[in-house]
Amino acid sequence: MITDFGDDHEYQKTINFPQTIDFTKSNSHYNIGDLPAGDYVFTLKDRCGRTSDQGIRIEDDNLMTYKLRRDHGYGEGVLVEYSCDNQSNKVNFGFGTAQDKHLFSWSTLLYGYVTKTVKSSTSNNWTYSSDKPSDLKDEVYFGISYYPTIINGASVQAITDQEVYSAIAKETRTYSPYEVMNIHKNDGTASWKPVDQPDPYWAKSYKFVFKPSEVNAFDVTGASCDVNAKKGNISVSLQSGKTVTMPATYELYKADESGNPQGSAIKTYKANSTEHANVVWNNLEKGIYAVKIVYGSEGSCNMKKVVDLTTAELPQVIVKTPKGYEMKDNVYIDITDGMKPLQVSLPVSNHVYDVAWYDITNGKNELKQKGNNIYVTFTEPGTYTYQIRTMFTNNTSCSGDSGGERLVKFVVTRNEQKNYWMGSTDENNGDNFSVASNWTANKVPTEGEDIVFATEENNNGHAAVNDCRLTGTERLPLNFTATNLVNESQKAMVIPQGSALYVKTSTVGFEHQKDNNGKYAPVRLKIEAGSNGKANGTFVARYQGVEKDKIYAEVQMNVLTKAVNETWKDNLTGSPTFGRTFHINSTDQFFGIPFAEMSAAQFPKSRLYVYDEAHNAKKMFYRKFINVAKGETMHAFKAYSIRLDEPRTMPLRGYLNYNDVTLKLTREAAKVEGATGEESFVRWGLGQNLFGNSFTAPIKISSITMPDDLEKTVYLYNTGSGKDWTATLSNKDAKGAGTYTAIPINMAARLDMNEIPSMQGFLLKYTKDKTVYSTTPTEVKLSYSGNVMTTASLPQRAKAYEMENNQPTGFVKLVLLGEKTGDQMWLCESENATEGFDNGWDGSKLGGEMMPTAIYSTTKDGIWQVNTTNDITKANITVRVSEPGTYCIKATKKGLEQYENLKLVDCQSRIITPFDADTLSYSFATDVKSMNQNRFVLMNTSATMFEDIKTGIDLQSETLTGDFHIYDLAGALVKDVSLSNERTFRKLGLAPGVYIVVKKDSIDKTGRKLIITD
Repeated sequence: MITDFGDDHEYQKTINFPQTIDFTKSNSHYNIGDLPAGDYVFTLKDRCGRTSDQGIRIEDDNLMTYKLRRDHGYGEGVLVEYSCDNQSNKVNFGFGTAQDKHLFSWSTLLYGYVTKTVKSSTSNNWTYSSDKPSDLKDEVYFGISYYPTIINGASVQAITDQEVYSAIAKETRTYSPYEVMNIHKNDGTASWKPVDQPDPYWAKSYKFVFKPSEVNAFDVTGASCDVNAKKGNISVSLQSGKTVTMPATYELYKADESGNPQGSAIKTYKANSTEHANVVWNNLEKGIYAVKIVYGSEGSCNMKKVVDLTTAELPQVIVKTPKGYEMKDNVYIDITDGMKPLQVSLPVSNHVYDVAWYDITNGKNELKQKGNNIYVTFTEPGTYTYQIRTMFTNNTSCSGDSGGERLVKFVVTRNEQKNYWMGSTDENNGDNFSVASNWTANKVPTEGEDIVFATEENNNGHAAVNDCRLTGTERLPLNFTATNLVNESQKAMVIPQGSALYVKTSTVGFEHQKDNNGKYAPVRLKIEAGSNGKANGTFVARYQGVEKDKIYAEVQMNVLTKAVNETWKDNLTGSPTFGRTFHINSTDQFFGIPFAEMSAAQFPKSRLYVYDEAHNAKKMFYRKFINVAKGETMHAFKAYSIRLDEPRTMPLRGYLNYNDVTLKLTREAAKVEGATGEESFVRWGLGQNLFGNSFTAPIKISSITMPDDLEKTVYLYNTGSGKDWTATLSNKDAKGAGTYTAIPINMAARLDMNEIPSMQGFLLKYTKDKTVYSTTPTEVKLSYSGNVMTTASLPQRAKAYEMENNQPTGFVKLVLLGEKTGDQMWLCESENATEGFDNGWDGSKLGGEMMPTAIYSTTKDGIWQVNTTNDITKANITVRVSEPGTYCIKATKKGLEQYENLKLVDCQSRIITPFDADTLSYSFATDVKSMNQNRFVLMNTSATMFEDIKTGIDLQSETLTGDFHIYDLAGALVKDVSLSNERTFRKLGLAPGVYIVVKKDSIDKTGRKLIITD
């Protein structure tokens, strides 16, 4: 462990031995420095090749150590005194050796300084003195040099114009104060070193600015206790290491919006010394204040500070860099050659805040330091996250309360070939992630490696010249996992449609903070909207503490609404407006914002509405949305509707949402006057709660846990209202009303619909028996780490959800296509499913009673878009059409290998259509009046002609005896019959079709299928 000259912060430094030293000058003695304590053997070799060994021991107490003064206003060993006339400023140094070692009997520190007027880097216009400098003005470069002495026999001798070999630097250097302390000016700064040589280990440099416009010895800060409190605090204090000519008087005034003091001073404080120059005024009302500071002989100097006393976040930390002090939340450190302690400060008043620094990297919670300042060192590469926690002090009106938190990240690298994103000006591939020449190491990062953008700071003055688009070869979408994503450049990481970026350890550079010049950083993350059937770009950051990170991004939204001039007729029985014709002037789109919150002002020329389950119009249905005012704050997971006169892509900006969320479902819908029917109907939309996915990644449906009061089904809103929106259902050969798609959570993975896309509107609702008015909400918790997927439109293939150790065996998807409209449904099979409602396995046909053309499954418990039974051939298929014409049913089956001869049977037209592999297509013509809603069934039969289908029980070998119920496929009781040794049924007066036969008073309620053909 070593310390630098004039410093007492230790750090680890590796010094390798043996070392070969060649002195170029002949001298009576040779000097070797920068050796740690230990035993050494020096092998001396002369020009004749003769050698001689000499051993030496350096004890710990032989080493020079330093002690920095930090009391009585000194900060890190320095105290600057600003004079009122700004002509006679002083600098006091309070550091030196902890004690003079026995090798040294006289002073070893030499001071020297030079003013800005010195132009030459080798000028001798110096003042050397061991006295503290005073009467300083303008800009002063100041240096202190260690002036060593050596033992020569019995006498002490100063090193003059001699070479000294540094064991740390592994080189010889000329050690003369008249050369060592030459000033090397570069961009207005000074390094105390010989020109064109590395920094020595025996000199320390400073720069002081003594200009009236830049004198800033005082910190005046304000802090409110919390958002709602009317009490706050203002602190006035001297900055660490600074003072002024005393006495000083502070006066506090109320101020106008321009900061001009109003009326008389409401608080006054007089400081007679540096030690008593700090004050905190508390119990102040929110508002704007002005602090007038008067100091100097007879109060001849004064300044004014304005404080806007509102709740504000803690400021960025200040980091000491070679360029000076810079404000930043992300600090880059290269430890290839070791690391000196790095000073990091939180610029708040320690009279207002108690500050503590915690290392929370990878879930740790380790206290590292208390106080505003911390000196950090790292020995291993990685990204380290520190959390700064503050508490209000006893000086404030909110003592003991939290003053807020802030994160700072240290990105530490070592000994690796740097591979930064540069990009190029190539019009075709200059922004392509997958082109090797766009990276500084001429290679594309592999899965799990970092993505780091080049900056002038990390890439020798050469910053990225283009955005980085996450695309593969030939511009195809790309899914990529990065350990760290680091971007402090002027360019952006762009996630195009269909692509996905998953960051698993840290993100750096996306805070969108102001720089030292007050300018906001550019948007460094952009997520593009999907089109032509492709998903939105997906961005996932999943690591410990991500919810505390600030990740600012631009997220595109494809707004597909448009102005229309259409009408529709209310055909819903019981509606107070039944039979009335309504005019429609715009289509709708339901969505959720992709941020924690944002302003509605980001949707220009748009009409916005927010969903409210409790809201209903007084005398009509269909009014569940409330107007959103211009500029109103929009919130995560709220469901919004937008109307725009023409489609467009909107760029939205804000901080991404990584917080877990609790969705609150209500059953408080108001009654609609004039409506007739059950209370759940009269309270239009009762228990139906609409939300929007506010993550920039899909939510995995099968991972959602719902209480039993709710239907364990997610209803995805396609693109708008049932009237106004259409969605392509199959091969672009027809359009279908885009209402809701029901996805039971236990069937989501099996149906390949296991995601709620980013910004997607989705609905959750209560079960039928729980759809009753209540003021008690029901909660559904969504965890970002547990429910969010890392890719979109590429569902994760996990083991299917099991129902009593049995998983679903398969399904048939049926799509009804007309010339103008279309609809779809799913029939699924699982061993333990029933013919009634199975929560989590069946999904309601929302709005099915309103849709003039639809396909769904009817049971005694309702109508279903997804119906799961233990025998897929038992399930009902209901088809309803509103206009005569030609229609087509397209079916796709999956995982039903137990049915070797599954066919679609049209009982009305008496046509059998087999599956060709796993698909079939059947067209039929009909008019509305003659359409039999139960005309289609699925059968497992070897028959190729309708006439070959046998009338009777499907299990021909089974003999049935006793009393039986006969139901139709909708679950309605048709008749009761008594059978005696029946194997083939008589027609029993039943119309052609499919029925279910269940034995009375039997424990076994399994139904048998009965087919009547003619």
